Amino acid sequence: MDNALKSVAILATMGAGVFVSTAEGASLQVERIASGLANPIYVGAAPGSDDYLYIGEQRTGAIRALDTHTGMLEANPFLTVDDILTTGSRGLLDVAFHPDYANNGRLFVRASALHGANEIREYQGLTATLANPTATPVLSLPHPSYAHVGGWLGFDPTDGTLLTSIGDGQPDFTGSDTAQVLDNRLGSILRIDVDGDDFPANPLANYAVPSDNPFAGPGAGDEDIVWASGLRNPWRPGFDSQTGTLLIADVGRTAFEEINIGAAGANYGWRDFEGFVPVDTPAPTDLSPYTFPEYVYPHGVAAGEGYSVTGGLVYRGPIAELQGLYFFGDFVTEQLWSLRFDGSALTDFTDWTDLIQTDTGEINQIVSFGEDNAGNLYIVDYGGEVFRITGVSVPLPGVLALFALPLICLFGSTGSCDRKTPLPGRSLLPCNPTLPPPTPPPATLPSWPRSGPGSPPTCRTIFASAG
Repeated sequence: MDNALKSVAILATMGAGVFVSTAEGASLQVERIASGLANPIYVGAAPGSDDYLYIGEQRTGAIRALDTHTGMLEANPFLTVDDILTTGSRGLLDVAFHPDYANNGRLFVRASALHGANEIREYQGLTATLANPTATPVLSLPHPSYAHVGGWLGFDPTDGTLLTSIGDGQPDFTGSDTAQVLDNRLGSILRIDVDGDDFPANPLANYAVPSDNPFAGPGAGDEDIVWASGLRNPWRPGFDSQTGTLLIADVGRTAFEEINIGAAGANYGWRDFEGFVPVDTPAPTDLSPYTFPEYVYPHGVAAGEGYSVTGGLVYRGPIAELQGLYFFGDFVTEQLWSLRFDGSALTDFTDWTDLIQTDTGEINQIVSFGEDNAGNLYIVDYGGEVFRITGVSVPLPGVLALFALPLICLFGSTGSCDRKTPLPGRSLLPCNPTLPPPTPPPATLPSWPRSGPGSPPTCRTIFASAG
């Protein structure tokens, strides 16, 4: 293998630079709206009504209704999703109300069937506090293990199609390359139309294949509903309600967690790459099939690090200072962060972890985010609590920290620089097109320099051997 391919550098900060907050009294105000829940995993509102929020519990299968006027949970569940498997990562995984729910009462769930398959089921709301418990099967997806089920479900705000995330189904640290095989539908984002039915003779398949799906068309097989591929365990992707852009968080293996910008037909690289790092040898030399992450962070316990990314949402609520911030977090290290999203790129990393002020309770295991019809953002703590962001004490940018994403530069003999376009046989170096040709990488990973307030932008480089 070419020595140049054994080195990969991941750049961490361009643009605004790296800063550490020193603002006295800076805080993110957060209000606890519910507690005493059993492993909550979803929070959201039904379109057309602000009277209730709905909270889904993974292990019980219950969807609880929270009266927004009294702040009280209804005594009985709105719906209990039954016949589900709750071992490993399985259970009730997500809820999605039809965009026209106010008129048709249709809602959908992602759940793990007793036989292990990932299922999308449809239910019918009867009142604001009660749904019919009889399910209509929409789509069943065989899954090879208890792990990496994905589980997110969401309607595209631009066209009303329903998308869902499926992990690669590989429970160990090695696994097979299922995410690079389109027709098994694993390691993918899938897209269907629940307002049509291309399979009238099949009572277990009640959906249509959108004609503009990237792999649909004459002669297509099971890849017809694949919208994007090359993902390991896409946990809580989310649409920006203003731009319609899908932001896809993907849980890493041993080195990096990543955020990707959704694009039809994209291949995000797993299991050929983790982040920007080749997983196996020999490393791929043709990188044209891959779409690399918009943002990565390393495994570790320091600020800005973690082990299991929880994808979030772009804030579009009433707090002006938070407009356009994509909030996300890490389930393991219990950190809360944001990046500014301008419709095409993520910049300006902010670490909110030590700036959170709750009225009561404490945010720990961040498993999901949600929003209501006004754009208010909610944080779901898997330990049993749900919080709403209510304010920020200082205008942004005042608390930027640690790790904002990058221009990825590759240097050959000419020292050329190309944004996020790796070239075969070339090493990645810090983002500065005036640098000389690359030198051999260090034998060990260098430290991650951090800059204090007022310091110039810093590029941090990681070299990792591919074999």
